[in-house]
Amino acid sequence: MGNRKSGILLFLAFFASHWLMAQAPQLQGRFLEDSAEIGRSVHYSFRVQSLATQDIFMPDSSTLYAPFELVSYQYFPTRVDSLYHIDSAVYTLRSFAIDSILYYQLPVYEVINGDSLLYFADTDSLITQFTLLEINDSTQFKTDLAFVPLHYETNWLAIGIVATLTLVGALVLFFLFADGWKARWKQFRLRRRHKRFVKEFDLALPQGPTYSEQEVSKVLHIWKAYLENLEGIPYSRFTTKELSGIITETEIITQLRKADRLIYGKKTEDMSGLPQLKAYATAAFEQKIAQLKHG
Repeated sequence: MGNRKSGILLFLAFFASHWLMAQAPQLQGRFLEDSAEIGRSVHYSFRVQSLATQDIFMPDSSTLYAPFELVSYQYFPTRVDSLYHIDSAVYTLRSFAIDSILYYQLPVYEVINGDSLLYFADTDSLITQFTLLEINDSTQFKTDLAFVPLHYETNWLAIGIVATLTLVGALVLFFLFADGWKARWKQFRLRRRHKRFVKEFDLALPQGPTYSEQEVSKVLHIWKAYLENLEGIPYSRFTTKELSGIITETEIITQLRKADRLIYGKKTEDMSGLPQLKAYATAAFEQKIAQLKHG
């Protein structure tokens, strides 16, 4: 009888431990504003509840926030009880996208045995406010000539401290990151960012035979944001016609034009060639790595 009770207790303990390991973190993300002007900052509240045994990484400055740009973020102290950790943060974002409605969901990463899992919060939306709907020949701009003079006082002590710290920091960085190490560090960051891009792209890529406007728009935002970071070219601010002067691959331009007709023209298009965008971004990444390796 004692052995039977011990067996039941062991089974329950085994089941409970596996149940705890299988729990996905609970994510809650929403904008604190209902709308925003182009280029104006908005605030995104993010809350993650996870098991105490889970290794969760909150988004930081290396995360892609497309169609937004990260301005700043504020983490709050983790709340802990016997089972759960609750992490929360507020992200200050801004966007220059001209879509009337911006959709967004923030991810977190869980590291398990050297691999990572990606979880997304539920999608929230933000209405874009256009302050000037149309500019024509009769539009007149009003100039405000009023100004307030500013008075500056030179703080030489602060300037001296900052200059000294800057010089010491520059010397430390110079010895730590010589040419070879600096190139390797850049390659490491590029590889990590590319791996994250591939995961986000694959998760956003529609799996069915049909493609909605929201799904295609999200894929394009992820793709353009990654190339902006990789090449320093503002892809998200260029039209497809302008991009055709930068991108020489006709297949990519064809996919972008199909996406325009689907999103803005409300036409049914065959978007099965969207994976070509990932192949193009991967080729650009490999070219960047080759440039770093050969100086």
